[in-house]
Amino acid sequence: DVFSKVLLQKKIFSFLSNQLGSDLSHHDDPSLTLNMSSKNDSEKNYHFKNWHQELWSGAGTSTLALWTPIIHHSSKLGQLELIKGSHLWGHVPHRNRELLEIPKKYNVKKINLEFGDVLIFHSLLLHRSSRMISNKFNARVSLVSHIKNFKNDNLAFNINKDWKIFSRSELTLIEMQLGNH
Repeated sequence: DVFSKVLLQKKIFSFLSNQLGSDLSHHDDPSLTLNMSSKNDSEKNYHFKNWHQELWSGAGTSTLALWTPIIHHSSKLGQLELIKGSHLWGHVPHRNRELLEIPKKYNVKKINLEFGDVLIFHSLLLHRSSRMISNKFNARVSLVSHIKNFKNDNLAFNINKDWKIFSRSELTLIEMQLGNH
């Protein structure tokens, strides 16, 4: 219920409902990711991610991802980088979590979030973990979840995850009064 309460805050809910409509649900099992210093590749650290789209992990094309750091030593360590406008490229070909092709020119944006900040982005946006360069052991733990309009058909395999409804449109409320579940 805490997650739903956060998503229903006026500013956040306004943004989400403008993007997806009012029939909203979120993963009821958000993921934690770990980014450790000196473990800057996915062979040493499974949760270190090179360029990828959330679509590769099962998110639908009408899904928004929510990413927030919850533990990190410094806001300069363990952030995300994204490729501006890459959500407009569609599904980017990949194999074994690696890009097969990408345009020659693109603009990388480094994100610098503080504890409590949240980044919301489309499931097609290419993004990656920033490298953590530090002489000491440092780690960043972040929370990742997805938000979707539960009325949209979703054929992606994240349909098998647990989704929790946190908002219903007026039309959906009327349908429920008429006996629809």
